[in-house]
Amino acid sequence: MSIVLIRTLILYVIIIISVRIMGRRQVGELQPSELVVTMLISNLASQPMEDRSLPLTIGIIPIITLVCLEVFTSYILKNSPFLRKTICGSPQVIIRDGKIDQKVMKELRFSVDDLVEELRLNNVFDFTEVDCAIVETTGELSVFKKYKYQEVQNGDIGKTEDKTSVPSFIVVNNGKFNRDGLNYSSKTEKFVYKALKKNKTDIKNVLVMICDKNGKFTIVEKE
Repeated sequence: MSIVLIRTLILYVIIIISVRIMGRRQVGELQPSELVVTMLISNLASQPMEDRSLPLTIGIIPIITLVCLEVFTSYILKNSPFLRKTICGSPQVIIRDGKIDQKVMKELRFSVDDLVEELRLNNVFDFTEVDCAIVETTGELSVFKKYKYQEVQNGDIGKTEDKTSVPSFIVVNNGKFNRDGLNYSSKTEKFVYKALKKNKTDIKNVLVMICDKNGKFTIVEKE
């Protein structure tokens, strides 16, 4: 009995260290690759816990290998938008300008009930209040309400302008164009180059650039 307890404690510590090294989010926010690693680690750890005839290395070595693979994959995905999109997918705008995109619903296999449920989780009970809704790569729904339905913030008190607040999208990611962001914000590469020239910088030096349909943009350069 004591041997089982010690083996379990060792694996428990190994798993905690592994999760800390991966530095990832809550289970509901995991990317596909992260979810797979999490499931594999739990399965690998359970075998030497239950079967005392198996050496601990049967569980420890594969767990360490998976952690190293996940860290390496995260680094590759960070520097390759193409691979990240291929492996993790890309966010999809399911409600645009207050209208439900039925084509996107079919692609994501989203039913009306699924969409309504996700909206309710975002405290929205009438989809006509939504200006834009995006299905993230984790499956969660991000909602941006129309201006008149947005909650009043401290900065809005006494404000008499900007009554057409719209969401911003990433148009440049790590020195490369984000085609989806350009499409969602209705902007072109020409607009981006013009904005970069105005700020006296080159696209290769840009960590991230966000822009909305009104042409308002923010640029963060690499350090």
